[in-house]
Amino acid sequence: MDVKKYEVFEKTVEKASLTRAAEELGLTQSGVSHIIAAVEAELELPLLRRTRTGARLTPEGEAVIPFIREIVSQEQQLRQKAAQLRAGTAGSIRIGTFTSVATHWLPGMMMQFQQQYPQVEFQLFNGDYHDVDRWLAEGSVDLAFTAQPAETGCRSVPLYQDALMAILPVGHPLAAQPVCRVEELARDAFILDMDTKFLCSEDCKGLCSGCGANLNREACRCKKAVDPRLARLAQLLQNDE
Repeated sequence: MDVKKYEVFEKTVEKASLTRAAEELGLTQSGVSHIIAAVEAELELPLLRRTRTGARLTPEGEAVIPFIREIVSQEQQLRQKAAQLRAGTAGSIRIGTFTSVATHWLPGMMMQFQQQYPQVEFQLFNGDYHDVDRWLAEGSVDLAFTAQPAETGCRSVPLYQDALMAILPVGHPLAAQPVCRVEELARDAFILDMDTKFLCSEDCKGLCSGCGANLNREACRCKKAVDPRLARLAQLLQNDE
């Protein structure tokens, strides 16, 4: 749709003069006259009455001018929105994340961002590491919070290094130490759900693999050779998920 002709018509009505409209729009009077005639021919209605004192709307013109103004206004809003999108000041950002980040990090970050870019909207995709990696690979999200190593082909920016904590029984040889190595923990049986998607489980398996420690799959199941109270705790955690 050629909206320019409607802008010329609206300006002519506003100025009540073809000459003044032409001067403001940088056109010739004959050019404005031809445009007005084209609009009238398109709608098959007489819209302006030309007199020696200026131009006035006909009854038909009075009836259609609200719609012409709406077309011009929508076109202007479309151009403004397109300019905002090109400048990155409007649009939608799709974020893949998991619960802890969505709860503790994102609210404050999103609030600060929208103070600078109030026209930007957020869409949150909440899942686990597997979900987030899949969303990145599929292009379902624009950015994501996940654990290293990041999905192949994605640029990653390290944000935070979190410590993994081991809960040990009283009297355990490693309990008195401020830190312990993964190889030392891998020699003991401990609770680690290998079949579900606990985020810490993926971290533990990745650490063990990185240092060459092999986890015995049966020893790591929560129902194999562990204190029954700990097995019950693991069961409750699994049900809560």
